[in-house]
Amino acid sequence: MARRVLVAVFLLGILALANASRVQADGVQMDSFTYTYGGDTYTWELPASPTPDTVEPDVYFIDDNVPVSVDDGASAPESLYFFTTDGLGGFAIPDLSVFTYGAQVFSLGSSGLSDPTFTPGTYTLDNDYVGGPTGTLVIAAVPEPGTLLLLGVGMLGLAAGAKRKMCSLA
Repeated sequence: MARRVLVAVFLLGILALANASRVQADGVQMDSFTYTYGGDTYTWELPASPTPDTVEPDVYFIDDNVPVSVDDGASAPESLYFFTTDGLGGFAIPDLSVFTYGAQVFSLGSSGLSDPTFTPGTYTLDNDYVGGPTGTLVIAAVPEPGTLLLLGVGMLGLAAGAKRKMCSLA
């Protein structure tokens, strides 16, 4: 039993160390997005505070060439629109025929739509028109590499300590 626990802790440590290398090397905090609607799941990642490619003041901002995956398939670059019109938010991926309305999923910086910051959470959004069928958007912060690295090193340390204790008892 103790040997199984030791192996499990060791494998979790290796897994955490491997995942630490997945985040961006430039240290930009990323948010992951998962939108579920009509049996499809759309996923992508963006910086928590992106620099939009296009801004239409008081209406929307656009991030271009964002890799979007549908139902865990291959990612394709898409343009994402994020809205803020008269308190009505939402987002759109026009090339995939995704148009949502509802809560604004970001806060405005001092320069308005030129420096937005996404707000992590779970949002219920209408599709195609206000009051239409709903979908769910989840925005979550991607863990920093330092956190995952610390977790992995800690688990490896626990595994090494447990192995040393088992060897001294034998």
